[in-house]
Amino acid sequence: MARGTWDVGDVEVFRGPQSTLQGRNAMGGAVVVSANDPTWTTEAAIGGDVAGSSETGNFGSGAFMLSGPMVGNQLAFRVAGQYFEDESGIAYADPLNEDLGQGYFGQLRAKFLLTPAALDGFEALFTISRTSDWPSVSAVTGPDFFARRFATLPPRLRMSRATFPTLTSMPPALAAFPKMASPPP
Repeated sequence: MARGTWDVGDVEVFRGPQSTLQGRNAMGGAVVVSANDPTWTTEAAIGGDVAGSSETGNFGSGAFMLSGPMVGNQLAFRVAGQYFEDESGIAYADPLNEDLGQGYFGQLRAKFLLTPAALDGFEALFTISRTSDWPSVSAVTGPDFFARRFATLPPRLRMSRATFPTLTSMPPALAAFPKMASPPP
């Protein structure tokens, strides 16, 4: 989820190796951030901030959320988005480096909850999200204060992620199948 926390439902911190559940890069633990799911009642929210200072730079942000049913009690949706941009407030001597002090973040997420009446007890949750993140850089390095050079510019981070349907509850027809046994240790 990068830097955005708009419309977040849960944040869970798992200590210790989590590679079985979260993948091979979770050997030291995992932080799992979950966004809110669609609701069967109509909900909406909007928010934003604007700030400016000659010493610390400018900041602006905005966010929205809309949720509700689409088809009776069978299909619900939730759409949320967030955007903010900031300026580090550093006056760079070289005009080519002005982009280092400009940062922005944008995120758009949509979720759909399917509970068909024909399949009693079945639920499927579809999620798709798009995140774009370019953090501003305010760090400079160098042994001589007056001969500073700029730290390495971080690469632009562009992530796209689609989550495929997950089975959130077991239909009674499938519950009759025997469960697979775990192999002995």
